[in-house]
Amino acid sequence: MLKMSDSIMSGSINEFKQGKSPLIMPQDESTPFCPWSDDFLLGIDRLDKQHDALFSTLNKLHDILMSHGSPVAIDKTLSCLIDQTRVHFQTEETFMQQHDYPDYEGHKTLHDILLRQIEGVLETQHELESYHLQQSWAEKLDLADFLREWLLSHIVDADKKLGDFLKKHGG
Repeated sequence: MLKMSDSIMSGSINEFKQGKSPLIMPQDESTPFCPWSDDFLLGIDRLDKQHDALFSTLNKLHDILMSHGSPVAIDKTLSCLIDQTRVHFQTEETFMQQHDYPDYEGHKTLHDILLRQIEGVLETQHELESYHLQQSWAEKLDLADFLREWLLSHIVDADKKLGDFLKKHGG
């Protein structure tokens, strides 16, 4: 898994996609863990609002982790992020089906893979809890890093393509 605990998104999406801008660069304390940029806008209001909410919740999770917040607060925020992700994926998949998106299966597969990965982490967490243990703080920070990387790369690639298609086809 890519370790990115000292990094943030940098540069425009076009620079990133063209390989001209690194995805990550050093992060200072005043910069959000996963900063929102208008470069992430798809032009589909409902999806843009959901993306913004995902960024906000991911930043909240990171802030709680970095301040060594309580395990309850961490788990509550992580659960919220997962719930938001499921709702967002369902929204995207509904749009794709309504507009006969040609890469529906491929895009949905990306969603399904992420959800399976998250469910695996949650199963491990529940198994540990059955023994009165918890995942380490570092493991949860690694998960936040992974989710940030996944969200950013998914938006700049798969979701941008979907947004362009939906705008051309009445979405």
